[in-house]
Amino acid sequence: FRRRMSQTVQFRYPSMAMRSGDFSALCASFDAAGHCSSGTQLYNPLTGQPFAGNKVPASMITAQAKTLLPYLPEPTDPTAAGGPNDAPDYTSVVPLAYDRNSVDARLDYRISDKDSLFGVFSRNTSPTANTYLGYPAAYGNGSNFADQTYNYSLGETHVFSARTINEFRLGYFSMESLRYGYNSDFDPRSLFPQMIGSNNRGLPTMSIQGYNGMFHDYGSVGAHVNAPTWNLTDSVTHVIGRHMIKAGI
Repeated sequence: FRRRMSQTVQFRYPSMAMRSGDFSALCASFDAAGHCSSGTQLYNPLTGQPFAGNKVPASMITAQAKTLLPYLPEPTDPTAAGGPNDAPDYTSVVPLAYDRNSVDARLDYRISDKDSLFGVFSRNTSPTANTYLGYPAAYGNGSNFADQTYNYSLGETHVFSARTINEFRLGYFSMESLRYGYNSDFDPRSLFPQMIGSNNRGLPTMSIQGYNGMFHDYGSVGAHVNAPTWNLTDSVTHVIGRHMIKAGI
């Protein structure tokens, strides 16, 4: 089974000028000193003084922001001002792939008039399963939420007499699940070295008021879960007149 789909997304992101520190679009007009006379004026949080032309010096943009900005999708509408709470300026398509392979087989074998045997093999695997979690193709979604199941069954029936039959069953079931995100090469400690070391990778969650922020990459290094189950039964059926007695383990 092969399925190829896509999800159209629309988001609101800061303009490319804003990402370099130029927030002049937030102001309709400036006075001779470069102070905003109509619109929103930005101020230096360290000194309380206004930024001339609403432009933040590159030296005041934090290292964390400079590291994360390349992962933020560029607006697809270059004419948009990119202001907070403006109309979406980013429209794109997130491709989604889902593959599944299934194999089922059964073998029946009559050993003798008193013994018969059967075996069942079932295997279902999803080597590729992209999962849309509501974010752009660059981050936040599931790159591979695959799973695979294995089911083996073996049964033997022995006839002791016309009134007594024994049935033996052995079963094995295993389901393995994968949870992989994106940007598995990104170590969050590159942003905050004081973090406790872990195997988790991927972008962090970043919320920006008035914009669609950045959502974490689901751990990215991936989670592998396996829950195998064994099942063993044996039962004896015996007929006495109009009555049937059945017992087993």
